[in-house]
Amino acid sequence: KFHGKTKLSLLLPTEMCTFDEDDVCDYFQGTNDDFDWKHVEIQGPTGQTSDLLQGSYMMVNSSQHIQGQKAQLILHSLSESYAHCIHFSYFLYDKDGVSPGLLNVFIRVNNGSLGDAVWNVSKSHGKQWLHAKLAVGTFYPDNYQVIFEAVILPEQRGYIALDDILIADSTCTNTSHFQPLRDMEINSGQNVTFHCTARGQITQPQSLFLQRQHGGVINPSAQPERIKPTILIATFHLQQLTKQNQDLYRCVIQSESGSGVSNFAALIVKEPVQAPNDITSSEIKPRQVTVQWEPLEYNSTRCHTYFYTVCYHYTFRVDYIQRFQECQTVPQNVSSFIIRKLLPHTDIYVKITVLNHIGRRESEELKFRTDEDVPGRISAEFINSLSTEDTITLKWKEPQVPNGVITQYEVSYQCIESSDPAVIISCPKKTLLKARNETNHTFKNLEPGTTYRFSIRASTVKGFGSRVFTMITTNILAPLFMYGNMPSPLEVTNTTITVQLKPARGRGAPISVYHIVVKQNNLHKVKQEPRTQECFPLPIKWEEAATEDLPYYYSAELTPSSLPGPKPFTVGDNGIYNGYWNVPLESEKNYSIYFQATSNFKRLLTKEAKRMNNISIY
Repeated sequence: KFHGKTKLSLLLPTEMCTFDEDDVCDYFQGTNDDFDWKHVEIQGPTGQTSDLLQGSYMMVNSSQHIQGQKAQLILHSLSESYAHCIHFSYFLYDKDGVSPGLLNVFIRVNNGSLGDAVWNVSKSHGKQWLHAKLAVGTFYPDNYQVIFEAVILPEQRGYIALDDILIADSTCTNTSHFQPLRDMEINSGQNVTFHCTARGQITQPQSLFLQRQHGGVINPSAQPERIKPTILIATFHLQQLTKQNQDLYRCVIQSESGSGVSNFAALIVKEPVQAPNDITSSEIKPRQVTVQWEPLEYNSTRCHTYFYTVCYHYTFRVDYIQRFQECQTVPQNVSSFIIRKLLPHTDIYVKITVLNHIGRRESEELKFRTDEDVPGRISAEFINSLSTEDTITLKWKEPQVPNGVITQYEVSYQCIESSDPAVIISCPKKTLLKARNETNHTFKNLEPGTTYRFSIRASTVKGFGSRVFTMITTNILAPLFMYGNMPSPLEVTNTTITVQLKPARGRGAPISVYHIVVKQNNLHKVKQEPRTQECFPLPIKWEEAATEDLPYYYSAELTPSSLPGPKPFTVGDNGIYNGYWNVPLESEKNYSIYFQATSNFKRLLTKEAKRMNNISIY
């Protein structure tokens, strides 16, 4: 049949109700309403009135009822395992073109509460049939019913009609369907977020909201976001929930052409036992603390198995800031707990949670600070030193693990050994204290070439920590000759000069070698400065000096063992002394003869040269 409507049978229905005489429609009238829908059949032009269309359909004449009355038409229960779409035709008409009343459509799940309508219409559209669709996201094993409700509004007169109710085994076009919602379980006082994702050809203006089974609508927390032309996502933030918020929730999207309805998701709000009260800390020590709380009331614990968890966290620094966090379970028959292996002088944050089969309750967070302890050892890598022949400057940093507030430092030192094996040293241990902001000190009047052992330790109010040790050696001094004034030569010939050699004394290191140095002077530039001393670091032989016209050369090298005491030596005797040629001197020349001693210790070389005299040979 056509009846002026689109022929819905073209949609390949699995079930269709046309309300014809020979059509068996599986529907029934509501029992909790005020009146029934009427089946009308107007066949042929003679049966059609000026206000009604011809055909067989269900109808409500609002002029025959009073304001607020309702009539419900209920379809049989459906339990589908695949996507489907419910189509229906409706007709709303009054002579004034305003509204004949209100047509609501409900989706009741598992014979539960009716809730709010998922779609409605009240505006008169003239003498014509319109079509709407329902994309229902409730699947097996759940079942649902579609309920059509006509509501009489104040002073409204006209007709509300239904026909051609169709269940098609395909998804709805131009009506969105939802991805399934999943159940949520939280504790009282917590928050939850629902995400409604609608899919389909979303072209008409849509109204998207979250619906409770027992009534109530929640609007999105922000404007729904269109991810793609066919995907729309709305987010709903529910905050500080209580047991009163526990219900079934579903997504609904509405347009003039119908509605999409998701499955119901259960929001379970648990009310755990009361949170622990009166949390205190006692017996605070550097590395442990005892926390106590008030035991739960008998009404909260009887017939229930419960237990506590003590969670604590703190931050510490080793190269960078790190966080330590741990939770430990406590039996239900205790009301105190010792937290061990903590760090001294550290802020600890503690929260106690009580749990049972219903849920959990957390206490407020307690903050306390562990007691101070003796400090850790100062890191050896943070100790720096600077040495001279008779001073050592020592610098250090605060311990990486101070375990409290540093109050002072203790620095001790003592000489250990000399770089010269011939020197026997003995000095007492000395100790000095430095304030917390003094992390350096210069030690003076020390012996050259001497190794000192230093120890440093820091202190808090709890006492001194472990010592760190370091060994530092002062620099050596140049050797010292035991001559008085510039010595005179013992003998002078036209090619030689004989001088008296005396051993030098090492200062911090033994004498390693002696050299006789000959320097030819320019008579016009020679100044009479008997005490002038020079140093000749480069070992230049006579051959090299003669070739390159250098001012001096080594004429001999002597070992310390060859000079145990004063001894004459002839410069220019034409001998070879450890590879150096003691070449005869030239007559009518002026020479300065130097006696040079060298000390050597750990790559530190010191030299001292004593000028014997300026001597002219004729």
